Amino acid sequence: MAPNNRIEVVPPTGRELDRLRGELLAKKSRVLNDIMDRLRTEAREEYQGLVQTIRDEGDIATAELKETTALTLVKMKVDELDAINDALGRMARDEFGRCEDCGKWIQMRRLKAVPQASRCLECQERWEQVQKV
Repeated sequence: MAPNNRIEVVPPTGRELDRLRGELLAKKSRVLNDIMDRLRTEAREEYQGLVQTIRDEGDIATAELKETTALTLVKMKVDELDAINDALGRMARDEFGRCEDCGKWIQMRRLKAVPQASRCLECQERWEQVQKV
């Protein structure tokens, strides 16, 4: 029988959870500020656009592309905010650190890099492959 090279992964300690909770809360604040800044900028630019009135088809296409891009960026930030809130909810329910797919503990180095991670690296890679299809 071949030796098992997998590292035993254990749940985060109380100290690690406290540190990760602090990181998640700080990240949540940054993401909220990013969303608000983006929306303020877009509102200001939208108002300026109305004042200057779009004159030709090229301007209309450019304005629509810019709006779509801005909304896509806001959507990405909102998705990140949702993931952070989900992670904080898992902490409150004592479910934080377990992979939502396989149920195993997520490695601490992954949680340090991506504290809102809900899947272990192997399951995340499989999930991303499925999303591509």
